[in-house]
Amino acid sequence: VLELILEQAVRVLEAEGGSLLLVDQQTNELVFEMVLGPTSANLIGTRLPWGVGLVGEAAATAQPILVNNTATDPRWFSGYDEATDFITQSILCAPMITRQQVIGVLEIVNKRDGSLFDEVEADVLLALASQAAVALRNAQLYAATRRQAEEVAALLDTTQEISSNPDLDQRLLTICHRAKELVAADACIIFLLDEENRHLKPISAVGYTDEDAVSYTHLRA
Repeated sequence: VLELILEQAVRVLEAEGGSLLLVDQQTNELVFEMVLGPTSANLIGTRLPWGVGLVGEAAATAQPILVNNTATDPRWFSGYDEATDFITQSILCAPMITRQQVIGVLEIVNKRDGSLFDEVEADVLLALASQAAVALRNAQLYAATRRQAEEVAALLDTTQEISSNPDLDQRLLTICHRAKELVAADACIIFLLDEENRHLKPISAVGYTDEDAVSYTHLRA
């Protein structure tokens, strides 16, 4: 859906290219998620600091930005043009907002016929950015709901499996496997507390070598 929205923005507004950037909440950076145009392969995955350039300002202010002569605008960040040998003359940026939070920016650059962007086109891009924000938010909610359903199903399966298995070692091994799968871990280990010596003794593990297991035999509780 996001790719379709970007394609429609570039087509309808007759631009040379465009980008869809998403906010990395952990680093507070904008990441080029999708790019259309002659330099698209060079930009995907690159990062832009929050508030830097016209795109960064659109994100920081939650306001659309229209600039028809980037060379004269002090906010313009030319780093990507210099790295890709592309010349951005005019640009439209629209923040993607959901629940009063900016989650990305939709931008298009350069009219194909060399004309200028106008306020009507800025409104069109803002409407498309709003659709992109809704689509992304719905996808995130769906993914979270599906993940919760998978976790509940895994817990139920584990409960049924260990309840029907009389072998304690096999029960513990099943729990290790399921715990490892649920959190996408590399390994899992279960310890039993030796009350007399106050040591933790590993009694079941998956994903560990024999040498790894030995290193855990003397953990003090």
